[in-house]
Amino acid sequence: SVTLIGSFEGNIIYNKHTSSELAVIGSGDVLSGLIASLIGKNKLNPFLAACAGVWIHGDLAKQFGPGLIAEDIIKAIPHTLKKLKKWKIYSKRNR
Repeated sequence: SVTLIGSFEGNIIYNKHTSSELAVIGSGDVLSGLIASLIGKNKLNPFLAACAGVWIHGDLAKQFGPGLIAEDIIKAIPHTLKKLKKWKIYSKRNR
C-alpha cells in the first residue's frame, strides 16, 4: 500500500513505508492525533508533520504485523520517536 501526502504548494510525497495492517478501526484516528501532536508540541509545519506522522504510523505497523489494533500503535509511539531522535532524523532543523 502507498500513502500520498500533498502540500498547498503542490509538493507531493509518495510514502511506501506503510502496511495493509493499518486497515483497522481507530488507526486513522491515531494517525490524525499523531500529526496534530507533531504540529502542536514540536512546532513542525503541517506538511512535515504529515510526512513524519505517516512514516511513523507505517513503521509501527511493520513492527507489529498481523493482529495490530489501534491501541498497539499508541503504546509504541514513544519508542519509535526515541529511535528517530537517535538516528537524528527527527531534528530541530526540520521545524
